[in-house]
Amino acid sequence: MTKVAQTKFLIGNGESLVTKVTQNTGSGDKAHPYEFADRVRTLTPVIEEVLAHVDELPDAACPDDEAVVALTLHPSYLARSYHPSNMLRELGLRQVGSREQTVEPLKSVRKTPITKTTELFIAGPRPALHHLLPARNKNPSDAFKDDFRKIETVRALGLERLRGTNMKGENIPLEVVLHVAGDGEDGERIYLGFEDWCNVVGVELLNDRMIGGLAFVNARADHDMLEDLVKFPFLRLARRMPKLSFRPVSLRAAAINESFSVDIEHIAPMSDRARVAILDGGLPNDHPFGTLVVARTPASIGAPLPEGLRHGTQVTSAALFGPLEEGEPLIQPFAPIDHWRVVDDEGDDFELTQTLDRIVNILESGDYDVANLSLGPDMALEDDDVHIWTSSMDAIAAKNGTTIVCAAGNNGDDDAAAGHNRVQPCSDGVNVIAVGALDRLGPGWERAPYSAVGPGRSPGRVKPDCVAVGGTEIDPFFAISDHGIASGTMGTSFAAPTVTRLASGLKATFDRLSPTAIRAVLFHTAQDEGKSRDEIGWGSVRHDLADIIACADDEATVVFQGELGLQSMRRYPIPCPAAGFTQRVELSATFVVASPIEPEDAVSYTQVGAQIFFRPETVSDPGVTEQGRPRLHPTKRFFGSGDHFQTEQELREDAHRWEAVKRQTRRFNPTTLARPVFDIQHHARSHGGVGKRSASVPYALIVTIREKDNNRLYNDILAAHTSLRAMVPGITVPVT
Repeated sequence: MTKVAQTKFLIGNGESLVTKVTQNTGSGDKAHPYEFADRVRTLTPVIEEVLAHVDELPDAACPDDEAVVALTLHPSYLARSYHPSNMLRELGLRQVGSREQTVEPLKSVRKTPITKTTELFIAGPRPALHHLLPARNKNPSDAFKDDFRKIETVRALGLERLRGTNMKGENIPLEVVLHVAGDGEDGERIYLGFEDWCNVVGVELLNDRMIGGLAFVNARADHDMLEDLVKFPFLRLARRMPKLSFRPVSLRAAAINESFSVDIEHIAPMSDRARVAILDGGLPNDHPFGTLVVARTPASIGAPLPEGLRHGTQVTSAALFGPLEEGEPLIQPFAPIDHWRVVDDEGDDFELTQTLDRIVNILESGDYDVANLSLGPDMALEDDDVHIWTSSMDAIAAKNGTTIVCAAGNNGDDDAAAGHNRVQPCSDGVNVIAVGALDRLGPGWERAPYSAVGPGRSPGRVKPDCVAVGGTEIDPFFAISDHGIASGTMGTSFAAPTVTRLASGLKATFDRLSPTAIRAVLFHTAQDEGKSRDEIGWGSVRHDLADIIACADDEATVVFQGELGLQSMRRYPIPCPAAGFTQRVELSATFVVASPIEPEDAVSYTQVGAQIFFRPETVSDPGVTEQGRPRLHPTKRFFGSGDHFQTEQELREDAHRWEAVKRQTRRFNPTTLARPVFDIQHHARSHGGVGKRSASVPYALIVTIREKDNNRLYNDILAAHTSLRAMVPGITVPVT
């Protein structure tokens, strides 16, 4: 009788191995490019010119006589510990936002100068801004001197805040972004001041939404009003309101006409434990999915669009079944779906805002484990500002525990030199899964030419997060478009719900997996085939759920999940057999954190970061320091900024620790590993400076241990670590 091998599923409860560890901190003296006297001499005339501009602003444009200037730091001072908070506090000023800026510093402390740095938006009463001039401070404190020499330059805010080229004519629909950082009363005071100024200028305000320290305002203005509009100092930007895009790609007529019959009768979902939402163009009243899908509409929505119904039907098909093949039976869906129609035929210039409002109201209910967005703003990523769609989805994903999957965009073959081919909002988010498209399944796959590319902004450098099959004209993505009919299509709109299907399958299979762990498992098991991160992110997802949840014969995958807690550093042991290793070992690890965000600070967008130290050997006694404190065991490089930051971004101090996703694979000789561990240090920041750690930040660490030709590894690890448990599937997934 042939013995059937038992499936080796993911191993859970890794967090039971986690312990506290004390970090010995300390660093050498900072090398400063400038001395205080140098900066006084070179910056004084610059600041005087900026202050002259500030003083010329109309009084009616300055709420309570406050204004904003832009202060750029030297690139050597990007770490949160170098933030000039002491100087700002001393002068009665406050930071209301930041963005990335490129400068050529007068001096550098590196052989290879860094040009990427941080520009801070500094607000306060106009008399207080004058105290940026050292001559106004008779006895400047040491803290003032130390922070002042960090400044590379200062500038006034002007017409550069008008974005885009299509700003001519009358009654222009605008998206205006305001800095309203501060407590509730402070933000309200600034917004009321903006209302008053718009009355003076003649700009019509419509509605607004507050996210973090920003207000996103819909407005209408004539072209000849814009120059006066931007005299309001708390205005961050004004641009023509982007259009809403379903993100379809047009197929040739021959490809569109390709279709085949499908039989959807008598199919039921495997489980009802995963709650899934599609937010899209809607479904016909007689949609073909029967009881698998409930079609829902929010209150106060108009009639559907015919193209929206077709798009929504095919997106829903992809979320249920993945790509269809002629002659093959439909795969049983993992979970039922609620399809919410969030667009209508009444869309005006501000339909983007109306659609987002509906989406936010649905997702803030917390009713869904997984949500799919295959629509969004028709615009490419901008480095210096975070769009309201991105910040809204990031905030919901971090707070409400929903895995949000979004299409990266179909602008991948647009102008690369101008950046028009980069991922679109909200796929630039740090807490969402941004999905690009492959041209086909199987060996030899490539990024589909239309699929939007990275890099994303920092943090969020690796974008899209992953790719899935999206189809091409030659090899379309087939999805149900009507009763009994599957038609060809293509686009990231259909790659995204393919990943949504897998995310719902993970939730249905292992209910204990957190949204952060679901993201981590999908990224961890993606295959990159050595292709560019900018094109495929962490790689192509495994389209068969069995390939994600099962371990190969010579490997074991362990899931750590939970919350980071208030402890500065914690130790995550890498599970090993009790007898150690005898063959060459490969370790793969993926770390994901769901970080709170500050949308007003594009350059320091994530509030939570992690510094990960890999210690391959923790058996020997490392001794004590000169102060008598226990030493920590030596570290060896594992995660590193140079692995994923292929531009000068890798040279930026302090950047990599604030990335929400880290992934790497390393190989080791067996004798070099003896109780290896990851020590993870939890960092927090606020507005680029030191912040207060939160105890409720979700994280997931996925570690795969492979030992060549050791088919006992999985069971040996479970035997050596009795608190670990093989995860038990809640549904039956065929595993080969």
